[in-house]
Amino acid sequence: MRSYITKKDTMALYGTAVLLMVFHHMFYLPDRLNYDYVSVLYWGQTAHEAVLANFAKICVPIYAFVSGYGMYVSCSPLHGGRLPDLLREDYKKVVKSLFGFYKKYWLVFFIFVPMGFLWFGYEFHITEFIRSFLGELELYNMEWWYVEQYVKLLLLFPVFDFLVSFFARLFSGKKALCILTGAAFLCVIGSLYVFPQLLPVRISLYMFLQRHYLYLVFAEGYLIARYDLFGFAAKVLDKKWFKIGASLLGLLFVLAGRMYKVRDAGGTLPDIVFTPVLVFCVVTLCHECGEIRILRRFLEFMGGYSTYIWLTHTFFAYYYFQELVMLPKYSVLIYIWLLVLSTASAALLTAVYKGLSALLAKGVQSGYFRKTDRLF
Repeated sequence: MRSYITKKDTMALYGTAVLLMVFHHMFYLPDRLNYDYVSVLYWGQTAHEAVLANFAKICVPIYAFVSGYGMYVSCSPLHGGRLPDLLREDYKKVVKSLFGFYKKYWLVFFIFVPMGFLWFGYEFHITEFIRSFLGELELYNMEWWYVEQYVKLLLLFPVFDFLVSFFARLFSGKKALCILTGAAFLCVIGSLYVFPQLLPVRISLYMFLQRHYLYLVFAEGYLIARYDLFGFAAKVLDKKWFKIGASLLGLLFVLAGRMYKVRDAGGTLPDIVFTPVLVFCVVTLCHECGEIRILRRFLEFMGGYSTYIWLTHTFFAYYYFQELVMLPKYSVLIYIWLLVLSTASAALLTAVYKGLSALLAKGVQSGYFRKTDRLF
């Protein structure tokens, strides 16, 4: 299928997300930094690095949205067949995607975690080690909490795809989307505003949405891809300069709206609205603005290393090498330096990964390994 978000757009979005993530972790919690730094964004008696770092938390729902969008696009050729076949083939795709991710995660795990045991006072307990190895426990790096979340999103995808596909066959075309969205909207509005006697339901619903908002963002990405809503929006805007103007206004809306509505890292429910707007605006600017070609290539470059940067950057910022990271002293320079360190680490890990893949492939060809044993 033709998708509004291309593979290169996906890399640019991952690059955007990882740049925001590094900034968020570097400056959102100053108490985690054991060294003073000079704020370059200091005015009005406030160091605004922390304010912008709070906004940068939107990086997480960007990842969830793109994952939902990408999973639908990759599985879209399967939707013409029988629903049981769809469920089975979806799970094959999910297992393949998860295994591809875990290979990178385990490479980082077996390089960085032993460093903690050898030089940084980590204690070894077999149960915690195994759970962390599987991504269930973020004992050695708290910022690995999204590993478990990502696994759950992918494992639930085939069921969600099956149910939406079943519903879509009952109600053809976009009618199914309208019914699903309308029913969800009426349930939420009714429980939150119309019936005051449902206060316990309101509280429970709010807590549920707050806790599981990433599932909703993932579902948004899936539905927007399935019904090509971004393509529809682009056709409505029609002219190039309308698209560029609307995208710039949309980015301003997301920046101002999120900074106004979300005052801490836990208040993430508004990202259900802000994330698709941000993604559409970034992708549309990439499509329409040839003048930002260099910026786009930089985002794609960072997106290519985004998984390794995510998995390693807080080892530099918090756990192992904070003194090295804080050497530049000025906040903007510290951020750039952390990006350099994380990207260099990601490049080295990529080279190691490719080297191991080539070595195992050579072993398969020479008969040392059976093809079924090939891990990379």
